[in-house]
Amino acid sequence: VSSIHAVEDLPKNQIITEPHVFDSKRVHGAYAKSKAEATKLVLSSGLNAVVVLPTGIIGPNEYKESHLGQMVRDFASRHLRAYIDGEYNFVDVRDVADGMIAAAERGHAGECYILSGERATVLQMFQILQDATGVHAPKVKLPVVLAKLTAPLAECYYRILKKPPLFTPQSIATLRSNCNISNSKARRELGFSPRSVSESLHDAVLWLKTQNRVKIVV
Repeated sequence: VSSIHAVEDLPKNQIITEPHVFDSKRVHGAYAKSKAEATKLVLSSGLNAVVVLPTGIIGPNEYKESHLGQMVRDFASRHLRAYIDGEYNFVDVRDVADGMIAAAERGHAGECYILSGERATVLQMFQILQDATGVHAPKVKLPVVLAKLTAPLAECYYRILKKPPLFTPQSIATLRSNCNISNSKARRELGFSPRSVSESLHDAVLWLKTQNRVKIVV
């Protein structure tokens, strides 16, 4: 299991597909570089292996807190007062699991498969969460420049709280990057068929409620 971050970013008018070469020098950040190196190693090893490249993973059954899971909880408890303009490609964790199984059973050795879902802006995600929780979405849009300046402070704040930070320099860069990411190869060869962002977020909220992991403040 690699990551779409192992793939070189392209200008926004181009479609991102599975690359033939993984090069850590062409990606940014320690996470992306480590994924690119690991993917290159697996594909060049001669092992009977396939690689999957998921985009931003969302959905229910999150027992270990992630950045996106923290966003849902902060939204529901009214801890989010503003948002930044940006969008990304999100895929349901259940579809990623199904894609992994399909890759193991039907994928071709030495190949990689992008497991992407649906594009959504931050505001669209908040509107879905508003519908799922009854909590009004924040209306204040934070300038990206200001978000970049305050991101290091936000990381320190969340570190003190022992929670995953929402806005980091890496997450802001991701929201501003090309999210025109194709899953056509996975659909064609693996039968991959991801669900909508709306269904994923509604199910995530429902699961958090049933597990008493979120306090909704309407």
